Amino acid sequence: MNALVKQDLERALVRLEEPLQRLSGQTLYITGGGGFLGMYLTLIPLFWNENHPTQKPIKVVSADIFKLGRPRWIDEVKGSAFTALTFDTNTGLPKDLNPDYVFHGSSFASPIVYRQYPIETIYGNIWGLSHILEHARKNQVKSVAYFSSSEIYGDPPAEEIPTKETYRGNVSCTGPRACYDEAKRLCEALCTSYFFQHQVAVKLIRPFNNYGPGLRLNDGRVLADFVRTSLTDGKIVLLSDGSPMRTFCYVLDAVVGYFQVLLSGRPGEPYNIGTAKPEISMREVADLVAATATKLGRRKVQVSFANSSDAHYLTDNPQRRCPDLTKAKTDFGYEAEVAVEDGIARYFQWGMEQSLDV
Repeated sequence: MNALVKQDLERALVRLEEPLQRLSGQTLYITGGGGFLGMYLTLIPLFWNENHPTQKPIKVVSADIFKLGRPRWIDEVKGSAFTALTFDTNTGLPKDLNPDYVFHGSSFASPIVYRQYPIETIYGNIWGLSHILEHARKNQVKSVAYFSSSEIYGDPPAEEIPTKETYRGNVSCTGPRACYDEAKRLCEALCTSYFFQHQVAVKLIRPFNNYGPGLRLNDGRVLADFVRTSLTDGKIVLLSDGSPMRTFCYVLDAVVGYFQVLLSGRPGEPYNIGTAKPEISMREVADLVAATATKLGRRKVQVSFANSSDAHYLTDNPQRRCPDLTKAKTDFGYEAEVAVEDGIARYFQWGMEQSLDV
C-alpha cells in the first residue's frame, strides 16, 4: 500500500472510530468503487477490520465497469471481507447482494470525460440510482448516501457565496456541462421523492473539488492537470485568465465527511462536504503547485496562459465555488482539517511516485 494513502487511512480511523463501529458485521456496497473516491471509501472500512481483529468485519462490495481502466490497488487488496465486481449498476444490483449500507457514486466526474459521453452520463446517473433506490425501498436498506455534486449550484451570484444547501442554483439546462449538472439535479429530486413517498433513508452528498492520492494524473481536473504537466514538462498552462475561484478539499477530509453523512446524516437532506477556506484563484493554485514542485526538489515550473482549442472550454464554468459547511458541522460535527498547502504537497508527492499514465 502506498505510504501516503496508509497515513490517510490511519488518520481517518481516528476521526471515524465511533461511526465505523456501527458498520461492524454489516455489508457496505460501493458503486463507482474503482474511482478516486471509491478507493478511499473501500480501503477505510477494510483498514478498520485490520485494526479491530476481534470485531465482526465490515464486508465491502465494490462495483465498477472500469470504463477508464482497472486501477492496480483493487487487485492488491486481500481478504474475504472484500469483493470487487466488474458490474454495470445501470442493470440493477448484483445477484444475491442485499447490502445494509450503500455509497452510490458511479458516474463520470471529470468535465473532460462527461462532455465526451454526455448521453452515457445522463443515463448512467438516472438508471443506476433508480435501481439502488428501488432496492432500498424493497429491502429496508439502513442508509444510502448518493453522490450528487456542487455542480448543481451552477454559477452562484456573489451574495450566495459561501453557498448554502438552500440555494437553488443558476444552471444551464442546454450548455456543454448540462449532461452532468442537470442529471445530478434530477437525481436529487428522485432521492428526495423516494424519501418522502417511501421513507427510503437516502442522504445527498454535494462534494466540493476533491483531490489527493488516487486522483489519476490524466483525469482532466485542474489539480491533476497542474501536477501532471509540472512533472512532465515543467510547465503549467492556464486556459483561462486565472481569476475563477475555488476551495479545494483534500481526500481525507472529504471521505470523513462522506462516512459521517452515510451514518449520521438526516434522510432526505443534502449536505455540502468540502473546505470553506481559503478560496483561491486558479492562478494562485498554479503558483502553489509550482512552489510545491520546487520544495520537493523538482525543476522550476513555469506558469503561462493560453487559449483552449475547445471553443466551449469555459462555457458555463462557474466563477466562484465555495461551500457553507454550517449544516454538516451542526448535524454531525464535520470539520476539514488539512491545509491546502499540505494537501497539494501530499498529492504532488504521490504523483511523483506514479507512472504518468495514471
